Amino acid sequence: MRTYGLLGVAVAALFAPELGNWLDGADKEATPERIAVLIRQLGDKEFAKREAASKELDAIGEPARDALKKAAAGDDAEVRERALKVLDSLDAKVRAAAAKKDLEKLQGTWYTVAVQYGGTTTGEDRFDTITYDGTKYIQRRLGYVFSEGTIEIVDATAQPKRIDYFASAGTGAGGHVCSIYTLNGEEHLICSGTGPAGRPKEFKGAAGFLRVMRREKVPARLPESRFDSAVFSTDLLVPESKEAIHRVALKCRLADSETGTLTLDPTAPKFGAFGDLAPVGKPASAVTIDFTLKLVKSEIGRNLFELRGSKLQSRLALAAFDNGTPWSNGRLLVQGKDGDVRQVIDLTRPDRQVPHPPPPPPLPPGLLPCRHAGSSSGRDEADRAHPRGRSRHLHRRQGQVVVREGDRCVHDAKPPARGAHRRRQAGHDRNSADRPREGRVPGGRRAEARRPRLAMD
Repeated sequence: MRTYGLLGVAVAALFAPELGNWLDGADKEATPERIAVLIRQLGDKEFAKREAASKELDAIGEPARDALKKAAAGDDAEVRERALKVLDSLDAKVRAAAAKKDLEKLQGTWYTVAVQYGGTTTGEDRFDTITYDGTKYIQRRLGYVFSEGTIEIVDATAQPKRIDYFASAGTGAGGHVCSIYTLNGEEHLICSGTGPAGRPKEFKGAAGFLRVMRREKVPARLPESRFDSAVFSTDLLVPESKEAIHRVALKCRLADSETGTLTLDPTAPKFGAFGDLAPVGKPASAVTIDFTLKLVKSEIGRNLFELRGSKLQSRLALAAFDNGTPWSNGRLLVQGKDGDVRQVIDLTRPDRQVPHPPPPPPLPPGLLPCRHAGSSSGRDEADRAHPRGRSRHLHRRQGQVVVREGDRCVHDAKPPARGAHRRRQAGHDRNSADRPREGRVPGGRRAEARRPRLAMD
């Protein structure tokens, strides 16, 4: 006990001067006289006193700002440098406090009222939203995440205020967007830079990408979506139906806690000689089950929902895609007890099906179609080795000449005049097997085509 007591006395004696200075400053109020004393102390001969004065002025804060500004413009270099450091510390505290206050105001979901960019303006879109959660943000369209990342309020005291977005996934992943913003009650404006110009200086579509947003109090309900599967020949056995299932359909709003209906159709298909569906006569009675969606996972452009309901015995999930493939806009997943996917049924949305364009009309005999850029063949190598640096393949389709130069196709809206002949170049024998030949196509127009080589590409 005596050893510890002696050690404590020694430590107290060692730090007594600094401890006494700190206590003296703590006991004294931040009066103008005390601040003036501390300003003079910034130039003291002793380092410890100069440090103590800097710390106390920093702790006093805003009441000492005016005196510090005068000291920063004085003649004493030591006082000037220390006063500037304390002022920088006070400014950082003010910016941090303002940023914290604005960050609290940003929390929640905001929907788009208008967007301006260049000369284009769009109207209100309740399904185009930004959600702030702490320093994280998520942008959604029609309930699908298309961009997410973090934000940093650079300066909430500047005019205009500055904020930066750092995208970590989705659109613009890895990008850094410099923006300005306002927070006026329930309205939130963001104007983002769109190139080397960097951060905009004003809230105009001509200065950047301007988004006007309003705080979302009640989320807008998404429109109802319908999913249909193709008729499948294999039997899908589920406890909800006594018969094997051959087609499914769903109707629901794609959002958490929304309700919908699942239709299980046991009608067995019949097929023709080429596998086409054939009439089946009287269809079987379908099973309809009500369910509620539970959002369990969300990624860029796709959401995963669990189907829950009192009549559901199977473990089912719905994967919905924002930009689906040509054969699928979603999937019905039949899961095992442990959650692993056992069966996958592709679903399509009739309202999102894009009809395939019809094939182009066939070319007249003897005329060769232009190849797409990037194709490689022996004929392409010969084209690049042409004495003129290019070869021409002309054909007429809907009154237009298509000229092929190397690996690209050039479309000429003005066909050559009727009866016009091209000047022959040296070594350009039109009767050669690999040179262009002249002929006519329906309508009396002239065109050129090269006779194909014997060797196949």
